[in-house]
This record gives sequence, C-alpha cells and structure tokens, in this order.
Amino acid sequence: MKQHIIRPRAFRASNRDGYLVDLIRPEAKDVFRDNLPTSLTDHLDDLEGAAIFGLSWLVNSPRCEAVAIDDRGNPVRMVVVDPRVFALHKAWLSSREDREPLKAKRDLEQAKFAAAIAVQYLRLPFASKDLEALPGSLRKLAPELSRTIEEVSEHSTKPNW
Repeated sequence: MKQHIIRPRAFRASNRDGYLVDLIRPEAKDVFRDNLPTSLTDHLDDLEGAAIFGLSWLVNSPRCEAVAIDDRGNPVRMVVVDPRVFALHKAWLSSREDREPLKAKRDLEQAKFAAAIAVQYLRLPFASKDLEALPGSLRKLAPELSRTIEEVSEHSTKPNW
C-alpha cells in the first residue's frame, strides 16, 4: 500500500483508494519547551505528528499483547493499548464540548465497541487496579460504558440489512 502525503510536513497521508492515516503524538506538558521529535525521519516531506491533548493517557496506559495472523498466514506479534483505556479515551473525546459532532458520534461508537471487546471477549473488567492511574475524568466514564456493552452485543449479532 503506497502512501501519498497530502502536503509536505502534514500529519495526514492517503493511499490511492483514499484511505486516510493520521500521524499523532502526545501534546507536551509545556508547549513552549516541546522538544519531542515531530516526524519519524529527517526527510523534508515526511509526515509530521500532530500534538493531541490527552494522548499521553494512551501512550502510558497498560499494554495488551496478542498474536494475529497476517493475510499470508504468518503470525504477527501485536502490542497495543489496553482496549479499556482506548474505550475510555474515546468516550472522553466524545464528551468534549469542542469536539466536532460527527467525530464525537464516531468516537462514542468506537468506545462502546472497544468496551464490549475488552469485557466480553478479552475478559478485562473496568473495575481493575490496572486503570487506577488514569485521570478521574476517564475513569468516571466506565459505568456508562459498561451499561452499553449489552446494547452493543445485541446490535452486533443482528443482521445489518
């Protein structure tokens, strides 16, 4: 899949089918002393990561490891953000007043499905010491997400026609 950078030093690239990928990075605590690298390489036309508030919660969250199978049948080790933290972060994003309504709706749906995957398939409860280091603004969203898990499960097992 060859990528096309929309413009030099942008944070977004697309492939020939129009699939978009954004390069993001945590926002520094002190934006005036932000000396974190913004791009992956020194190439002048490389992508440059957009600083996102709250992303440090994901970067510093517990990790989950799994082995997936690629399209050729080979095992691929995956190290990802704990899906509970991803769900809480997406729920938090969806509740922000400055979030675009279309993005907020998408964020909430992603939060619900990630929560359902975490609890029902991976058996990772939201009431866990693993999540105690998260800010209260994220943890307080767990009860509402937990209530939506059954709703998501019913939706995902019904035919979509």
